[in-house]
Amino acid sequence: MNKSDLAEALHAAVTPSRVVLDHQDLQARGRRRGLWTRTAGTFAAIALIAGLSLVAIGLARPSIQEVVVASQPPVASDPAPPTATSSTRQPSPPASPTTGAEWGPLAVENGQPNPALAGIFGTLEITAECVRLVYPGGPALLQWPSATTSWDEASRQIEFTSLDGERHTFSDGNRVSFSGSTTTDPGSVPWAKPPDSSCSYSEIWGVGHDGSIITEDPT
Repeated sequence: MNKSDLAEALHAAVTPSRVVLDHQDLQARGRRRGLWTRTAGTFAAIALIAGLSLVAIGLARPSIQEVVVASQPPVASDPAPPTATSSTRQPSPPASPTTGAEWGPLAVENGQPNPALAGIFGTLEITAECVRLVYPGGPALLQWPSATTSWDEASRQIEFTSLDGERHTFSDGNRVSFSGSTTTDPGSVPWAKPPDSSCSYSEIWGVGHDGSIITEDPT
C-alpha cells in the first residue's frame, strides 16, 4: 500500500467517527441549552410568584398612618360634670322679691346672710315703715338677706330660711333670736332696699344664717 492509499484508508476510518462525535456534541449542547432555558424559566416563575406575594402582603398590611390611628385609644366624650355634694344642708331660698315695694317695710341687703359673729334676741316690731328688734339698749334695725328672706304683704309676715333649710314665719310681737353681726354705718351695706328714712334705731343688725322664735330668753 502506497502513501496515498494509506491516507485514504485513514481518512475513511477517521471521518465517520468525527461525524459521530460532532453529532453527539451538538446533542450535548442542545441539552445544556434546554437545561439553561428551563432553569431561567423556573427562576422567572419564582420571581413572579415572589413579586405577587409581596404585592399581596403590601395590600393586606395597613399603612403606618392606619397603624398609628388604630393604636390610639378612642377619644372619650366629655363626662357630665360631677354633682356637687355637701354634708351641710343648704337652705332653700324663697322666691325673693325684686322691687322695693314687694319687700314691704323690710330693710334688705343683696346676697347671702351675714357672718354669724354674735347673737341677739328681743321682741320683733313690724310697722308700716320698718322692722326692728326691741331690746334693752335698742332698738336695732334688722338688715335682712335677700337670698333667704321674703315678705308676705297679705299676712304682713316675714318668711326666713335658716342654714339647716328650716322655714320660719315671723310676726309682729314675736320673741326672736338671730345670729349675725352689727354695724352703725348704713352706707357700708349693699342695699337691695334701704331702710325708710323715718326709721329710728341705735344700730343695724345684719341677720345671719339662723333665726327662730323663742319662748324664753337665752341665758
